[in-house]
Amino acid sequence: MPPAPRRTPDTVREDLARLAAQQEATNERAGAALKAAERMAVDLHRVVEGVHVEVRGIGERMATAEQVHRLEDRIGDLDRRVTEHTPAVRAVPELREKVEQLATQVSEMKESVKVVPVLKERQDAQEHRNSRQAGALWVLGAIVGLLGLAGLRECGRWFVQAQVPAQHQQVQDAPEPASPPRRR
Repeated sequence: MPPAPRRTPDTVREDLARLAAQQEATNERAGAALKAAERMAVDLHRVVEGVHVEVRGIGERMATAEQVHRLEDRIGDLDRRVTEHTPAVRAVPELREKVEQLATQVSEMKESVKVVPVLKERQDAQEHRNSRQAGALWVLGAIVGLLGLAGLRECGRWFVQAQVPAQHQQVQDAPEPASPPRRR
């Protein structure tokens, strides 16, 4: 290679001025690029924050949607079970009527139970009266029996007349009865 020609100081100054101008232009562009980069970084940060907020909202909505989906599944399952047990569901009004009937019967029985002590008192009083009447009838029967026996004796005298004892004639020729021999 041939040696480079030497430059003159004017050309070096021109080159330096030109390089300085390029450097200033580069610095201005770098400053503008830096400011643009800062603005872009701030904007990107805002976008990322917005995306983060949106992602969080979507996640919450998705969780809520998942919960809603689970609730719908549970409701569907419950509905299926209810439709499987429709006869039992239809039996509820009948059971209610039966319960009401039993409740009225129980209330009637409660009234009957309240009457039982009164009836027991009446029965005890009646047994006492019956006992007293039975005792009185027994005494009356004994008196009537005694009077009856006495009356029969008296009545027997009216209807049956005692005959005068018969007078037997003694047989004169008949020997006297001998006494049986005694053994010793």
